[in-house]
Amino acid sequence: MERGGPAPERAIYGTILATALIATLSDEPGATPAEIAVAVAGTGVGFWLVHAYAAVLTRSTRPNWAGVGAGLARELPLLEGALLPAIPLLLAPVGVLSDDAAEWLALGVGLGVLVLEGLALGRRAGYGRFGVALTGAINLAIGLAVVSLKAVVH
Repeated sequence: MERGGPAPERAIYGTILATALIATLSDEPGATPAEIAVAVAGTGVGFWLVHAYAAVLTRSTRPNWAGVGAGLARELPLLEGALLPAIPLLLAPVGVLSDDAAEWLALGVGLGVLVLEGLALGRRAGYGRFGVALTGAINLAIGLAVVSLKAVVH
């Protein structure tokens, strides 16, 4: 049920998508953090556009530019959630971090963002303190499952 304004579940989806991509691509031989950031950004933009397109088609019998703009705005948290974990990857090409450190920091940012998004979702849903904490913990568990794939494969 949508209650007006962006919904945190879209950001959660984008963050899980980005974290999974970072975990997977960082194990590719020769993949640089900059290339991973570009792949995450491109995938995030692609999913944002596809989700907005689907939203416009399902909400209107006659799509128009106003509906397209509203669909893009409604799905923007998906793109934001996907881009946040990729930011630390840009610290390697400028020499601030090593490639490995940038990749692990990006994964850590993804996990942190997932927790915060879970807490926001729990609060927005009106859960009590335990429910809010549980939602954040479940998001963290999902993120850790994604990151553990990197640790197991690497």
